[in-house]
Amino acid sequence: METLWSIRRYKKEDKEQCFELYKNVWGEQLAELSKRKWNWKFEDNPNNPEKDPFILVLEYKGKMVGLIAGLFTRVLIKGKIYHAPWLIDLMTHPKYRGRGYLLVKKAYEENPFTLNFSTELSYRIGSKMAGFDIHLFFNILMKRPLNLKNVIAKFIKNKLIIKLSTIPLNMLFELIFSPKKSPDITITQISSFDTRIDKFWMQMSKNFNAIVIRDKKYLNWRFVKCPDVKYTIFLAEKEDDIAGYIVLRVCQNTGYIVDFLAKKEGFESLIWQAIRYFRQQKTNSICCLEPKDTFYLKTFKKCGFFTRKGYPTYRFGSRSVLPDVPMEFLREPKNWFLTLGDSDIEMVM
Repeated sequence: METLWSIRRYKKEDKEQCFELYKNVWGEQLAELSKRKWNWKFEDNPNNPEKDPFILVLEYKGKMVGLIAGLFTRVLIKGKIYHAPWLIDLMTHPKYRGRGYLLVKKAYEENPFTLNFSTELSYRIGSKMAGFDIHLFFNILMKRPLNLKNVIAKFIKNKLIIKLSTIPLNMLFELIFSPKKSPDITITQISSFDTRIDKFWMQMSKNFNAIVIRDKKYLNWRFVKCPDVKYTIFLAEKEDDIAGYIVLRVCQNTGYIVDFLAKKEGFESLIWQAIRYFRQQKTNSICCLEPKDTFYLKTFKKCGFFTRKGYPTYRFGSRSVLPDVPMEFLREPKNWFLTLGDSDIEMVM
C-alpha cells in the first residue's frame, strides 16, 4: 500500500467524521438514518467480542476517505459457537473510488470467518480485486399478494375488467392458499422475549447446521431495542411450551416477515397470524427471504408465497480460513438458516 494510504481501527472520536462520510457517499437521508442507529448497531451490540466495534477507517494523507463496518453476530455451526462480523457499510468517498478493496482485504485479514449480503459491487471487490475465495449463493425474496388487483393490472388495462375480476380471483386464491391455524396453538403479541425463549432456542438449534444464535439477549437487542424501526412480534404456544415466534414489519405498503423460528406444529399458525396482521395493516403484499429448509419452504408455498423472475435477489456470502469451518461446508445452501433480520438489509428498505 502506498505510504499516502493507511487503514486503522475506528475510535469513538471518529464518529462525526463517519457520519459526514455517509452523507457524502449515500446522501443526507441515509446518513441521518445511520446516525440514529449507530450506538445501537455497533457500540451496544451484545455480540461484540471486544469492547469496541469492528470498524476499519481508510485514510488518505491522514483524512478519512472510507470505511467498512462489521455487525458482529454469534453463529452456531454444528454445535459450536463462532463470532463473525456481517461486513456492511463498505464505502469510499466519491473522489477516491476504487480503493474499497483495501478495506475488504484488511477486514478479511483480521477476521478468519465473515458473513455478508453483498451488492454486485461489493461482490466484485471481494472476489476479484481482493482475490479471495468467497462462498456465495442466492436467496430470493418470496412474495404473497394480499390483493390480486395489482397483479391483474399488470396484464389487463381495462379498469372495469380489473374491478370485476379482482373479487372472485381473490376469493379463489385464498381458498387454495389460505393457511390453517391449529386449534392447539395459542398466539399472542408480545413486547419482548422472556427467559423461556432460551429453552426454546436450545431445543430448536439442534435442527440446523449453521444458524445465528437466537437467544433472549440477541432477540431483544435486535427486534425490541432497535431504534426507528417498529417490529411486531407474535409468539405461538402449545400448552405451556413455546412453539415458535415470528417478527413482522410494515414498510411502504408491504409486509415483511423479518425473522421466525418455529416448530412444525406452530409454523403454519404463525403464517396465518402474519397474513391476518398484514391485512389489518392494509398492505398489498407480504415478502420474506426464501428459506433453504425444506419444511419451511413447503409451508410458505402452501400458504401462497412464490418466487418469480425479477424478484430481488440477495447474494449471501461467507468466507472462512478456520480448519473446522471449511469452505465446502459454507458453500452448501441447505446448511444455512437465514432470514432478512440476520443482517441489516431490511433496515434500509
